[in-house]
Amino acid sequence: MLEATSPTKVADAIAGAPQDKRALTVALGFEKMLVTQLAKELLPSDLMGDGNPYADVLPGAFADGIEQAGGLGLAPVLARTIGGQS
Repeated sequence: MLEATSPTKVADAIAGAPQDKRALTVALGFEKMLVTQLAKELLPSDLMGDGNPYADVLPGAFADGIEQAGGLGLAPVLARTIGGQS
């Protein structure tokens, strides 16, 4: 069984110089924004109508859940690239 990796564990694994922490923060933000946009695209158009009070909340909640479960795994790779680590 795969163990869920939290953003904190990812941060600890990459942690070193302050620029690495900034790179990880940027990468986690990008990953969350990407998941939010993908969730919006996956929702049926009739659910995203003006009459649904949850239409704006659902993609963000989905992205938060993905983030709390350890993310997609994209953030550590991006952070190493942004931070200049190989």
